[in-house]
Amino acid sequence: MKTLDLSDLSFLVVDDSVYMRKLMRTLLAGFGVRSVAEADSADAAIESIRASLPDIVLCDWEMPKRSGISLLDEIRGSRQKELRFMPVIIVSGYSEQSRVQTARDHGANHYLVKPVSAASLYSRIARTVLVEADFVEAGAFFGPDRRFRNEDEYDGEERRGR
Repeated sequence: MKTLDLSDLSFLVVDDSVYMRKLMRTLLAGFGVRSVAEADSADAAIESIRASLPDIVLCDWEMPKRSGISLLDEIRGSRQKELRFMPVIIVSGYSEQSRVQTARDHGANHYLVKPVSAASLYSRIARTVLVEADFVEAGAFFGPDRRFRNEDEYDGEERRGR
């Protein structure tokens, strides 16, 4: 994977754990990121998002009062285009497939399981930056198209027409 210049991107790290916010900040700094804001709750995060419109939000799932999924719902439900299309990576200590599905069903761009490694975080950020996701609105769902595919990869007999 090619090395990306992330120095001009701004991030918001949302986690109730001071330790996790510091770890994420340190990892992001190691990738060359210069602008990292922090929030310790979903309510503080929405204030920060409205004030500074970060390029990418890294959000913990489990937090007191309001979950990261609740924050994601508020972002995707916004009437403000810059908020609604904002990339959100859910970070969680839970790795069950049902959690991943739930996060994607609420419009998460990606899901990252704790403990976080530099490689796994960089991978999710790179996919977010390099692969421009089409957004879909279908019924109650609004979020990035969850079908990761490369149109030119498959050329078999079951390939759908354009």
